[in-house]
Amino acid sequence: MTDLNTGPFYTYVSQVFQHQIIPISILGAVFMFVYGGILIIFSGGDAARVTAGKDIILGTIIGLIMILLATVILGAIDANLLKVFHFQT
Repeated sequence: MTDLNTGPFYTYVSQVFQHQIIPISILGAVFMFVYGGILIIFSGGDAARVTAGKDIILGTIIGLIMILLATVILGAIDANLLKVFHFQT
């Protein structure tokens, strides 16, 4: 059986997660926080727009938590996969 660290899939997952998924999700989250805040600020007292802004902000928080959990799960599978967790073995 081959070691997980030597396969092309290992390299692909590591590179995609480190250099694409995390930065894009953080950038998207910032824009969605701003958009949700703008909806709330410029709602003009309209309850539907305030609710929409709050839902966008809540969805953004849930999405960031999911990205964090995915990072933790991948780190638990193989500590060197993301080069985020460096456990002593």
